Amino acid sequence: MSSIPKRPTEDILEYIRTFYSYNSELGQIYGRGGLTVGSLDTSGKRQRLTVSIKSKNYKFHHVCWFLYYGEWPSQQIDHKDRDNFNNKIDNLRLVDDKTQQRNKENNTSYKGFSIFKDALDKPRAKMWRARNQRQKIDLGRYYSREEAELAVDEWCKKNDMEGI
Repeated sequence: MSSIPKRPTEDILEYIRTFYSYNSELGQIYGRGGLTVGSLDTSGKRQRLTVSIKSKNYKFHHVCWFLYYGEWPSQQIDHKDRDNFNNKIDNLRLVDDKTQQRNKENNTSYKGFSIFKDALDKPRAKMWRARNQRQKIDLGRYYSREEAELAVDEWCKKNDMEGI
């Protein structure tokens, strides 16, 4: 199943070109009057930012890509660091479905555990969360990825869980 982003109509693309700008170093989109735009979408499995343009929501990172490269993405866009809120251009890349799925999977040395930036409490929080969703084990939130990795390591060693 291919997940190629649906291209907006030409009049929407022209509207975006005219009324929006993108700071690729900050990963921010600005609308009329220089105000930042974007809102938190919590309707799916993962939280992400969207931009409302003419009463329709578009994925924030797709609009960033368009404003930077001048063309709507032809494939999925992957956040290299897995942080859906880091929309700096050097963190975004076009990928196929297989690469995107591989990037979503396990990112620790212990099967089933993942570490990710958590935005449940605040839309742009910089807390890291460690958990094993299948076994319903939540090790909490940490101020750095290193702290979260240490928590996973300690828990797995304490519970005689071997690494991958």
